[in-house]
Amino acid sequence: MLSLLSVLCQADDLDASQTELERVNKALTALQAELKRNEKETNTQRAALETTETQLSQTQRDLTRLAKNISDHQTQLAALDEQEVRLKGLLAEKADDIKFILRLAYKQNNQPLIKLLLSGERPEDLSRHLYYFSILTQNQQTQVEAWISEQAQLNETITEQKRVVEVLEKERVALDDRQQQLNAQKNKRAQIVANLQAQARSTQATIQEKQQEKEKLTQLIADITARLEAMNLDFPEVIDISGVKGGLNWPVEGKLMNRYGAVIDDTGLRWEGWLISANDGQPVKAVHGGRIVFADFFKSNGLLVIIDHGDGVWTLYGRNQALLRDVGSWVEAGDVIAEVGRSGGYSQSGLYFEVRKNGEPQNPASWLSR
Repeated sequence: MLSLLSVLCQADDLDASQTELERVNKALTALQAELKRNEKETNTQRAALETTETQLSQTQRDLTRLAKNISDHQTQLAALDEQEVRLKGLLAEKADDIKFILRLAYKQNNQPLIKLLLSGERPEDLSRHLYYFSILTQNQQTQVEAWISEQAQLNETITEQKRVVEVLEKERVALDDRQQQLNAQKNKRAQIVANLQAQARSTQATIQEKQQEKEKLTQLIADITARLEAMNLDFPEVIDISGVKGGLNWPVEGKLMNRYGAVIDDTGLRWEGWLISANDGQPVKAVHGGRIVFADFFKSNGLLVIIDHGDGVWTLYGRNQALLRDVGSWVEAGDVIAEVGRSGGYSQSGLYFEVRKNGEPQNPASWLSR
């Protein structure tokens, strides 16, 4: 009785946790949508860039999912092919034994058994008529039952092969369709980026724009922080990120292009994070466990992911080509959260990475392993 009560209590706790998680995710999603509405872009080209790169992210995410599905189904089909060969081999090996049993039944004038085995009925139907095998020895009956079972497995294997082939064909068509959409979206993005570059008529205008975008990112973080505090969300017990400071893995494999504190293109402004050069599509990984509090397009940061690690420490991952995890998701160190890209209007692919403590930028070199 105590064991049953314990199980019921655990089930209640699980239901309560799931309900709380759903509440948190809905709250974070609503918060993100509200912040986006408040930051509605007025520049026509910037707005077009945001729309196009958001569509690109979804298309890339669909392509990744379809590619994985195709790979999984190809593996499944290969296993089914192997199973078909194995079963056909087993049945071929037993052909002589089955012929012997048929001859035995014929000699004993057991017409029901002969008619049954030669009837062409499905093997699974034959199993319902095993009473005809009463004339056989136990060993012979076992052989016939095994033959029926293997014949049934072979038929099921062949049926499943046909189903998987049909699914594969549909997925390949969908993949081609999404690839065409991706190419069209990339062409549109290239034109928008060219238009944006043409709009940057003076260095002073560029400096002002960059300064405003830095301030808006800081304001975004402040807004999210304030809303999270107001929501009074519980943070689960995880490894204290301060305890692993200096030992975190890099979010992506690549070459460091711009260091924290360096001047940005002679503008007088300074980098508040790292720009890590990497190829389009490379996996971007969470450096530590936490909860995703933002995952959307944001200004010159492009497709941006922000993770709250607790203790006031946040990490930011920008310029991605695809976002693979949704706001509200819990992640662990090493989980893939995005794909490297050049969103935000950039011509060179790479990941922009920041660490913030209580909203203030930190030098990533102090947090990541060397």
